Amino acid sequence: PFVHLHHPVMIAEIEACQSRLPEAKHVAVFDNFFHHTIPEEAAVYGLPYRYFADQGYHRTGYHGFSHAYVAARAAEFVGRPLEELKIISCHLGNGASVCAVKFGRSVDTSMGMTPQEGLLMGTRCGDVDPVLLPVIMQQESLSPERLIDMLCEESGLLGLSGLSRNMLEIEAACRQGNARAQLTFNAFCYRVKRYIGAMLMPLGGCDVLIFTGGIGEHSPEVRAAILAGTSDLGF
Repeated sequence: PFVHLHHPVMIAEIEACQSRLPEAKHVAVFDNFFHHTIPEEAAVYGLPYRYFADQGYHRTGYHGFSHAYVAARAAEFVGRPLEELKIISCHLGNGASVCAVKFGRSVDTSMGMTPQEGLLMGTRCGDVDPVLLPVIMQQESLSPERLIDMLCEESGLLGLSGLSRNMLEIEAACRQGNARAQLTFNAFCYRVKRYIGAMLMPLGGCDVLIFTGGIGEHSPEVRAAILAGTSDLGF
């Protein structure tokens, strides 16, 4: 229930590998392992404590492989030890998250216990006022399963623009004067900008800002919009 778009496919892959390679040793490495260093005060939710203590519900984060890898590569690029750097890593693609990496360790990230929290994504909504969701469920008589489908597969860039989950297509529509595409582009970039700012304070500064993922690497328009007006902060 927590990783709605990915877990069914992952389980099918594991079962296929076990079937085809029955004598091999199979090891699962979780994508959120990099974030196990996030301190409790950054990981807990403001729910009754029993959900944290008994159920283990807390911010786990995702894109750990990506954030860990690009942070290490960035340290090589700037010629400084990773253990000396304060890094903000922006993994922007169909899934998107921002991570604060302090001296090689993840100390905060925008995704939560599910990949739904945080940034706008291709088809995922990102941050939403939680009380809005039961209101929508009541108004439209949605089951929990239907609500999850809407949040995971019909929201984000696709839901806002009504056009596409692909940022390149949204940018093309912006150039043609499509107002909803422009709103979607602006909202995506603003959300990233806001989370970069949120990561600055726990880090106490930023030595390296990384853009990676399909959008982060290939869209100079997105990078420029995110960084507009931030030169006084050193970007």
